[in-house]
Amino acid sequence: MNNSFIMEIVNFIEDNIYKDFSLDNLENKFGISKSFLIKAFHVITTITIFEYVRNRRLYLAALDLINTDDKIIDISTRYVYERPECFTRAFKRRYGYTPLDFRNIKPAISKYNRFIVNINILGGDWSE
Repeated sequence: MNNSFIMEIVNFIEDNIYKDFSLDNLENKFGISKSFLIKAFHVITTITIFEYVRNRRLYLAALDLINTDDKIIDISTRYVYERPECFTRAFKRRYGYTPLDFRNIKPAISKYNRFIVNINILGGDWSE
């Protein structure tokens, strides 16, 4: 497991952020078991793959609410929410506002940018 492998996973997620992909897609793409992918991603990033995807989608949806006049239902569909109610519930849990209130108020939000993984292991002196 190295930086480039985790970045490949992040890149795959980001390239498919508008699609309904699953761990099966990741397993097939990388030839590694779902359980290993879940554990490795969590160990390195401290959050689950599902949390990362959900947080990125909600952040991008928040930007769309602020920066576009797109219908809320279209935004919820764009970020792969099957039902607008599910989008509204997840959005309110994350930002404290319904999507409509958020659009009207336009509160400041913290960025949730794409992960960049860079692991450096230093040390390991075997001499005594």
